[in-house]
Amino acid sequence: MKKLIPIIAVLAAVIGLAAYLVVSLGSKEKYDKARTELADHVLSEVPMDAEIKALLTEVRTSWIETSNEVGGPHADALTTLGLEPSVSNVIDLLTYRMPEYSLLSLGRNRRPMQIGTIQAVLIPISTDKSIHVSDDRQVALIRLLPTIVYVFQDEVGGLRETQYRLKQEDVESAVEGDAANRENQLDELVYWFSQHQLASPTKSTKPAGRDRRASSESANLSFFNSRNFRRQTG
Repeated sequence: MKKLIPIIAVLAAVIGLAAYLVVSLGSKEKYDKARTELADHVLSEVPMDAEIKALLTEVRTSWIETSNEVGGPHADALTTLGLEPSVSNVIDLLTYRMPEYSLLSLGRNRRPMQIGTIQAVLIPISTDKSIHVSDDRQVALIRLLPTIVYVFQDEVGGLRETQYRLKQEDVESAVEGDAANRENQLDELVYWFSQHQLASPTKSTKPAGRDRRASSESANLSFFNSRNFRRQTG
């Protein structure tokens, strides 16, 4: 009986290790899939340059607010993660990249997976895959489309989230401007082509391509016929 105890203990350890590996490898497959899918959508933190600062000013003064709230979806997500709703934490959330899966400790994978799950819901499709951040990290801007911008700002009451849209008449004006530019470029191309054609040298009277081959074949045929004619009359 005493000899069986060590054997049973070893078997229990082996079975436990096998069960751990099965669970771990199954979790790893799900984790790696989420990590891979999110990698292409995670935003990059970029300091606001002069162009983005000018855009922010224009957006706040002349674009239309389509949503504006304190305690919105991003604030709720941060609260769920046990974080204070703030621009700084929004930046960290939307730029977070899941680390490689840890086989040594399943507990280390829980937090990254939790953050990744929330990222899958919140990370927007951005035109430049960037979140533009002010120097003090209290204002951030995401360009969802050329005509739609999302702005985060810290306030005394909490995290403010505002979405702006370019006015319809401004959108139509921009489209008309693009069309006019394309038309001008086409006119310039047509003019250049016409000038190039006028300036080209006079075409050679020497037959080219297929005409030269036809002339050569005609000459050979005439030469062959003349020889046959001389043979018949000689």
